[in-house]
Amino acid sequence: KKEISRINGADFDLEKFSNLLAEACAMVLLLRLKTFLRKVYKFSELRCLEYSPDAKEVQKHLHPPENMPIFNASLEMATTAKRGGKCHDMDALYRLWYAQFRVLMRAEQS
Repeated sequence: KKEISRINGADFDLEKFSNLLAEACAMVLLLRLKTFLRKVYKFSELRCLEYSPDAKEVQKHLHPPENMPIFNASLEMATTAKRGGKCHDMDALYRLWYAQFRVLMRAEQS
């Protein structure tokens, strides 16, 4: 609650925070896509790290599985019930996105 109360402060730079949040959301999507593709194609982390799009060496052809799963690119939205519909619970939303970001970054580092 203390951190969220800072958002309402007069000295809080909402534009900078919004930009950071947008960048974190983009990173979450990229990390989720990387994890998805690693599982589908059964790549090791080493193979991902060794890949270079500039390499002159021809990469082995990739063959997707017969039943290719669909990547879910949607970001979860935290909502709270309100009369006449739903509104976004920004506190919960920030916590949710930050938690996803931390989990994925920890998985990358291990």
